[in-house]
Amino acid sequence: MKSNITRLVALIFSCVFLFGAFSTVSASSNRASDYFSYTEVWATPQGNGKFIVEFDINATHRMDQLGADKIYIWEQQSIKPLVNVFTLS
Repeated sequence: MKSNITRLVALIFSCVFLFGAFSTVSASSNRASDYFSYTEVWATPQGNGKFIVEFDINATHRMDQLGADKIYIWEQQSIKPLVNVFTLS
């Protein structure tokens, strides 16, 4: 009976160690770049062919300025390639 408990405890510790090692090995950086930790852009329709473009950017460290210099509006119809239809600067 004591041997079975020891084996069970050893199996549990082995599984915990194994799963812990896998999560460490598979960890990778999901940063957008070396300077941006997070970027997101979305468009909200307003009706009559108008929409609002919003964006959110988080830096990896303190910066003097952070924002968007230009916003490109791309359009894709069916299986055709993306086409730049408007640029805001």
